[in-house]
Amino acid sequence: TNGEGSDSIVWNEEFTIKGKLDIAVAPENTYGTIDKESGEYELGALKLTAKANSGYRFAYWTVNGERIEDNTILEDNGKVLNYTVAGDAAIRAYFTPVTHKVTVKNPKNGMIAGSAEGTYNSNETVRWVAVPSNGYIIEKWIINGKDYSESNDVLNYTLTDEVEDIEVEVIFKP
Repeated sequence: TNGEGSDSIVWNEEFTIKGKLDIAVAPENTYGTIDKESGEYELGALKLTAKANSGYRFAYWTVNGERIEDNTILEDNGKVLNYTVAGDAAIRAYFTPVTHKVTVKNPKNGMIAGSAEGTYNSNETVRWVAVPSNGYIIEKWIINGKDYSESNDVLNYTLTDEVEDIEVEVIFKP
């Protein structure tokens, strides 16, 4: 400059600020999936959706190790996280096994042997054996108050995600 003016620089290059997101399922990827992968994302709104695999249910999200409990950014029972990218972050979706409480009713005129009462994971098969008293035979099995089509002495039942808890009983007849 010669003292009469000022120097100026004009910068016409556009750039986008991004945040690097480390996105993963915890504790293991076999429990579920997230619809986005780790990578760089532009600052602003980002919707992430968690989907549980068979035998599991979505539990919660964390961002940088902090559990997200703000219902204003969660949808669909927490499965959808409306996150605002403001920089680098670690995002985790947690899943837990679907469990079922199994109750066995003591029958009249016999007993049920086999799988014990307790808690079982979804997709497990429980097995019961109906043991009638002398002079009795099996009439039917009942699961959750409804007749079950099996009339064999052995019942193998696979627990599914759709059923929470089950109660099993057997009816004997002379």
